[in-house]
Amino acid sequence: LKDENGGVRSGVAEALDRLEWVPGNQDEKVRYYFAKQDWEELIRMGKGAVDILIRALKDEYSYVRRNAAGALGKIGDPRAVDPLIQALQDSEPSVQKAASEALRAFPHELVLEPLLEQLKQQKPAGWWQMPNALDNLVNLYLKEDQARTLKILESLSQEMKQSDDDRKQELYELYDYLWK
Repeated sequence: LKDENGGVRSGVAEALDRLEWVPGNQDEKVRYYFAKQDWEELIRMGKGAVDILIRALKDEYSYVRRNAAGALGKIGDPRAVDPLIQALQDSEPSVQKAASEALRAFPHELVLEPLLEQLKQQKPAGWWQMPNALDNLVNLYLKEDQARTLKILESLSQEMKQSDDDRKQELYELYDYLWK
C-alpha cells in the first residue's frame, strides 16, 4: 500500500479485499482507501487523509490529482491551501479547475494573500497559462474582499515603481490581468 506506483497499490488493495483484510489503524485505512481510489471514504476520514491527498496532487496521473484536489476542498483543512494554489499551475486544465473549485471552499482570508503573492512572483508565462480557473478564483476574491485586495494591489503598484524595466512590465501585466 506504500508503493509509489498506483497500479501496484491498486493490485495490493484488490488482493487484500479477496483476503477480507481489515485495516488495523488510521494510517492503514488512509493508504488502503487511497489505493482503492475511494475518494468519498477519504473525505469521510477528514484531516487524517489530508497528507496523502496533498502528496497525491503530485501524482503522475491527472485523474488522481484532480480527485485529490476535490477531496481536499471538501475536507477543508488549511494545510491544503498552498498545495492547491500550486495545483493551479498543473499542466492539466481539469486539475486546475478542481484546485480552483477546492479553494473556493476555504475562507477567502486563507486564500487571497497566498494566491496574489504567488501571482506577483510568477513570470507572465507561468500565470498566463493558468486559464479560467485562476481568472474565476481571482474574480471571486476581488468581489468578496475588495479592501484587502486593494491593499495588496497597492503594494504591487509600489513594487512596480521601484522595479527594473523587465520586472516593471511583468508586474504591470499582472496588475492589468487582475483588474480586467
